[in-house]
Amino acid sequence: MATFQKPKKKNQTGTAQRPLSQRAPSPPSTPEAEKPAPRARPQAKKPLTAAQRRIGKRALQAQAEAASVAEVVSSAKPVPQRTKPSPQPSSSSKQRPASSSKPPPAPVPPAPLRPTRCGTVALVGRPNVGKSSLLNAILGQKIAATTHKPQTTRRALRGVYSDDDTQIVFVDTPGLHQAKGGLFSFMLEEAKDSAADVDVLAFLVEADARGTGIAPADVSALKALEGKISGKPALLIINKIDVLRDKANLLPLLQAWSAEHTFTALVPVSAHKKDGLAAFVAEIRKHLPEAPFLLPKDSITDQSERDIAAELIREKVMLELQQEIPYRAAVVIELFDESRRDDERKPLVHIAANIVVEKDSQKAMVIGKGGQRIKAIGQRARAELEHLLDCQVHLELFAKVEPGWTETAQGLRKLGYVHST
Repeated sequence: MATFQKPKKKNQTGTAQRPLSQRAPSPPSTPEAEKPAPRARPQAKKPLTAAQRRIGKRALQAQAEAASVAEVVSSAKPVPQRTKPSPQPSSSSKQRPASSSKPPPAPVPPAPLRPTRCGTVALVGRPNVGKSSLLNAILGQKIAATTHKPQTTRRALRGVYSDDDTQIVFVDTPGLHQAKGGLFSFMLEEAKDSAADVDVLAFLVEADARGTGIAPADVSALKALEGKISGKPALLIINKIDVLRDKANLLPLLQAWSAEHTFTALVPVSAHKKDGLAAFVAEIRKHLPEAPFLLPKDSITDQSERDIAAELIREKVMLELQQEIPYRAAVVIELFDESRRDDERKPLVHIAANIVVEKDSQKAMVIGKGGQRIKAIGQRARAELEHLLDCQVHLELFAKVEPGWTETAQGLRKLGYVHST
């Protein structure tokens, strides 16, 4: 930063005096031609004649005039030269400035947003037609137990599909069957109640590999819904079309069902191959009311992880055991400890569950020789749970007897088979 300094005192020659240490070095010697002549030794002056005095006076006047002219020239500002102006273009050939040569583009209005639609859809049908498999395929996440055995689903299970402007709450229901009392009556009522409380009904059937037409069990299941589906859109979903040996057999099946019942739409799909799912979702959207989303957009179910864990363990029980035991078994979660789930070194969830059966003989079969059966159940369930919870799972399984729990209201309530209000 420049600072103001007091000017130094000048000497007689007009230059500022500085100490020797700050004085600039002597200028380099000049060439011989430019060196001033050495001073002559002063001699005694002779008196000038009148002519010499006149000549000297004129020389001094000439030097003074030359110095004055040089001073004026050096202090004068240069006079700008005038240039000839260039010819101006005519009014017809004038160009607009570049900035205004093209009008700015008009702002593009945003595309109109489609109104959000939200509603509930019940997946109903006879047992083992692939309702749970279809739900898992649409969500891209397994939340429902699936086996090749009928009556795997016992409670209504909700799964949530969301995109930018659509949210569909699917309700997976137990298979429609002939009620036999106890647990089976509970499942039938669960399916019927779910069908009555939704916006859209999706009735599932499966395609026969031989293309033999409508199965009598499907007709019975449809009749069980009488009074539940009137006044609401009902879609016929033909699942497992990948098993058709001849795709031409699909058309007679669609025609046969059109004659059986007046459905809003008929949609063929394959949950196993994930074929036709987009068309299924698009068809559902047409019949949903305009409404805001019921759940956060990233939700996939309203069930707790504890409840899903119980269903996945019961799925492995059904796959490992045979005969009537799977239908007499239930799973109750006794411990679901997440205290170490966020551990950076080793995230872990500790789960302890009881496999409840009705007889001591069934308990022995669940445990197996040397505990091999219950160990196999735990290994298969642990792999599924670790994928669900995205961390290591410490799983403990125990076998327990609750006599006749599937037949009594008290036993059903104790194991959680109670209709939601």
